Formats: sequence, structure tokens, C-alpha cells
Amino acid sequence: MSDLTEKQKEFVDDLAMQQVNSMNNDDVFIHAVEQKVNEMETHVKEYFHQRLHFHRKNKNNPSTK
Repeated sequence: MSDLTEKQKEFVDDLAMQQVNSMNNDDVFIHAVEQKVNEMETHVKEYFHQRLHFHRKNKNNPSTK
């Protein structure tokens, strides 16, 4: 994902982390995040899904950090 700027990477990473932290807590927020992701360009979506997977994995298994 070298075609993303650091600012874009930080934004997408934060969005992914927020979604993981809000799972099962805030359906409205999750829907809003999903809407934002659907509007992203393909390469940004791919990066979002990579980061989402990373944060979910770390939330479920904190010893892998």
C-alpha cells in the first residue's frame, strides 16, 4: 500500500481500530464506518481491510502485539 500517504494510512488505521473497538456496542457507528469504507477507492478499501484484520486479531489475542 505504498500509494497511500502516511496521513491516509493513519486515518484508515484509526477507522479500522474504531470499528473493532465498537463491535457489538454501537450499530449506528459501525454502519457509518461501513458507509465511509464503501465510498473509498479500491486500494484504500484493501488497506482498511488489512488494518481491520490486524486490529481484530490483536483484540482477540493481545499477546501477538
